[in-house]
Amino acid sequence: MALLSAQNGMKRLFRQQNLWVRAARLPLRVRGGSGTQHTSSVRGVRSRHLRPRLARQAAINMKVHILFLLVVAAARCAGQGHVNFSNDPRLFVDDPATGRFVSCIEDGRLTGANWAAQLWYGIGSGLPYDQLTLRADPIAHFFAPGSGVAGTWAGGDRTLPGTTPGINQVLTMGVFVWDTSQSSTWLGAPAHANSIFFSYTVPAADAPADAFVMYGFQGFTFTCVVPEPSTSVLLATGVILTLGCGVGTKWRARRFTEATRLK
Repeated sequence: MALLSAQNGMKRLFRQQNLWVRAARLPLRVRGGSGTQHTSSVRGVRSRHLRPRLARQAAINMKVHILFLLVVAAARCAGQGHVNFSNDPRLFVDDPATGRFVSCIEDGRLTGANWAAQLWYGIGSGLPYDQLTLRADPIAHFFAPGSGVAGTWAGGDRTLPGTTPGINQVLTMGVFVWDTSQSSTWLGAPAHANSIFFSYTVPAADAPADAFVMYGFQGFTFTCVVPEPSTSVLLATGVILTLGCGVGTKWRARRFTEATRLK
């Protein structure tokens, strides 16, 4: 009876203070009539009763931790802002007069799946180019001729990492367009352009669909065909370089001769 009373008291203490793991490493002491005793029977009781409880407690703690991580991940995902990344003029019901198309100087409205559009943004208003460090991936591609509205890309909902909905957070955005057949990145493609930067206020998660439209976006026109250097230009460049090298060689020889005479 004294053994069971001591063991139950220890269990209550450990449960209250959340010290089960430490208890497994400590020797169990039972105070009897002749003082403190350490017996194999006491260790056997601890092994039979305490350790299974510790194992169950550890399993419960692990499940709780995993559930907590899942809840946190879901909350973070749900807590990010969103935008309707599209320039389809039919979406801009409150401002139908502003042009939204992306066009080529050479051929009119841009078409072709090789052309891509990507949304860059930064947190704050009126930010310059080098502060648009965030991306709303994935990139979108323009429609092939005859498969969609020319001058628009096949966009849709995009998550805005690093943003918080419903607190009137203002972003600076820009749409960057390039030919993916030339490069997988905007900077690497000779044919590339970007829109005028515009502001976007991250709406609340339950806001109406119109609140997610990029009303600040304006269409733009750029040179889609970057001409390669012609043969005559390359020949003229070669002649200039050759003549320059010849003049330089003669000048160095003359200076060397003059220096030799002075000696």
